[in-house]
This record gives sequence, C-alpha cells and structure tokens, in this order.
Amino acid sequence: MALALRGAGFDVQPAGSGREALDLLEAMPYDLLVTDYDMPGMTGTEMLQIASQRGIVRAARPLIVTAHPSPKGTEGFPVVRKPLDLARFVALLRSFHAAGVDGLRRADKEPN
Repeated sequence: MALALRGAGFDVQPAGSGREALDLLEAMPYDLLVTDYDMPGMTGTEMLQIASQRGIVRAARPLIVTAHPSPKGTEGFPVVRKPLDLARFVALLRSFHAAGVDGLRRADKEPN
C-alpha cells in the first residue's frame, strides 16, 4: 500500500507495528493516519486510542483499513473495508485530506 500511495503522490511513512506507529507519531505530526486494524502487538484502534491519550495524534485524521469481520473499538473512527479498489481509495484519501472526517464518511457511503 505504501508503494501505491507514494505513486499517487502521497508522502508515506510506513510502520510495521503499533509500537512503531506510536514512535513515529511522537517524532512528528502527520496530516493523515492510515492504519490497518490487525497489526503486530496491538490493533489499529488500540494504537489510535493510546496516541489520543498521549496527545500525539495532533491534527492527523485517522482512518482504519480492515478485512476483519467485526473489528472492535472502531466507533468514532472512519473505517474502510478490504479488499480495496486502489483508485477509489486514493480518491477517498484525497477527499478525506481536503474535507476532513465528515467528507470521508460521505465519500465512503457512495455506491460503487
């Protein structure tokens, strides 16, 4: 996904685990925070909750991507289901970045 998003013009900093993502968030601010739900060490929602408690999410807009049939703790976070249509996902990220969380929710509910 990182390669595809870089190819679409995004500046991407991948993290291999929730702990690594928290370390990156501690080091610098981000505009968007795309996390998989199933990550090594903790779920994406657990990572986002810890980051929020520590005050390190800052202005980043979080987005959870998952194929999990019933992800827990995602209330309040935008969720995109896998498998992803890459072109649609890139367009969604661009609109999310420009419009904020409400823009993502509207775009994500549009029919295919």
